[in-house]
Amino acid sequence: MQDKRFSALKIAVAASLPLASGLGMATTPADLGLSPGQVSYLEAIVNAPVTPPGLALGSPVGFGASWGEVGIAVGGATIPRGSSRNSNHYDESTSVLFGLGDAQKYVGLETLVNLNSFTNFGSDGSLSFKLHTALPGYRAAVAFGVENVARWGAAKTGESSGYVVGTKFVDVGRLPLALNLGFGNGNSSTQFTGPHRSDSTKVTPFGGFALYVHPQVSLITDWTGYSLNSGVSVVPLKRVPVVITLGASNVTGRNVSSSDTKAQFIGGIGLNLKF
Repeated sequence: MQDKRFSALKIAVAASLPLASGLGMATTPADLGLSPGQVSYLEAIVNAPVTPPGLALGSPVGFGASWGEVGIAVGGATIPRGSSRNSNHYDESTSVLFGLGDAQKYVGLETLVNLNSFTNFGSDGSLSFKLHTALPGYRAAVAFGVENVARWGAAKTGESSGYVVGTKFVDVGRLPLALNLGFGNGNSSTQFTGPHRSDSTKVTPFGGFALYVHPQVSLITDWTGYSLNSGVSVVPLKRVPVVITLGASNVTGRNVSSSDTKAQFIGGIGLNLKF
């Protein structure tokens, strides 16, 4: 594991749901032959923000970036006093994300560049890759990924890992709920800074849920495989593709290692673009 640097805070780029064109001269739902449920679904798409709030607080998700989707995020975490992980009482990082392929038709490839230091920007980091595809209806997706490969600088002391994960949206009343479940080993659940597990060979489950209480706000609970994280993700301005995520890692104070027994504040801001 990395002693002083941690994986970059990632803002997931969810697959978008395109609104069909070619509605002709129809002006009412009856003219279109749509049911009330279909009308509500279309209204939700039209009124959706340009980028969605986050899905998870540490665990990988099934959705990912395709061609034309890019993102950049900066984030940080507090570190408990007395921790041997760092001489400072905070940790910070940057990540850059871009997509290839088409997950809605075939498969997408998401590439994440982790830069694990602000003070020595670019001096150490790693790459992560995720192959993902959307299932029919675009409300579910599955992915296979590898993290922390091609490491450089201080990140060379870290370990690469792999995971498989699926994410599905269901409705709870009128509120969308994203369910996330996967299996990974080692460092596969550390996209957010936070406590680390020392056993890098054991395959463990991870997952959680995000309840979209508003199109621009999601409430997230996430079990990363070794700690419980909880927080909120917000898109402050509907037409500006900026996501702010705030929360806490290891909220139960689990004894993950000899010095990581306290909850830590985690936060980040990300910009998602599509061209």
